[in-house]
Amino acid sequence: MNDARCTRFIADSMLGRLAKWLRVLGFDTLYKPDCKKEDMILRSLREKRVILTRNTRLSKSVGLQVVFLADTEVKNQINQIINELNLKIDKSSIFIRCTICNEIALTVPKEQVKDKVPEYVYNTQKEFRICPACKRIYWAGTHSESVARMLAEINIC
Repeated sequence: MNDARCTRFIADSMLGRLAKWLRVLGFDTLYKPDCKKEDMILRSLREKRVILTRNTRLSKSVGLQVVFLADTEVKNQINQIINELNLKIDKSSIFIRCTICNEIALTVPKEQVKDKVPEYVYNTQKEFRICPACKRIYWAGTHSESVARMLAEINIC
C-alpha cells in the first residue's frame, strides 16, 4: 500500500483546489495553472508523478500514469484518488507541506515567529512551521478542524 511520502502528483489547471487539499494531506503535488500540457507530461515522466486531470483526451494518453477526475467535488476527487491508487494517509504527514508552494514546512522555535504572527496566535499556539521557500507560517488553527471534518466525511481517518 502506498502512502503520502512516496506518491507524487502533478495536477492540471482545472484542479487547483484539489492540489491544495492533497498538499494539506501531505502529498507532493505540483500545480502550475499556466503549465502547458506537453510540459506537464514531460515533468510527470521525468519526476515519476501521477497526472491528475479533468481532460478526457489527456487521460487516454498511453504510457502515462493518469487519474481522470470526472467529479467536480473535491471530497469525491480525493476519495477517488485514494481508492484508485490504493493510498494510505499518514496522519503524521498532514499539514507538513506548504499549501502555496508545495515545499515541506519546517518546524521552528516559537520565538522565531514572535513578530510575524498575530499576538493572540503567538500566545495560544505552541508549535509553528515555516515554508523555507515562500516563508509562509503555519500553526494549528480552526483549519485543523475543517481538515478533520473533511477526512471524516470521506472516511479516510
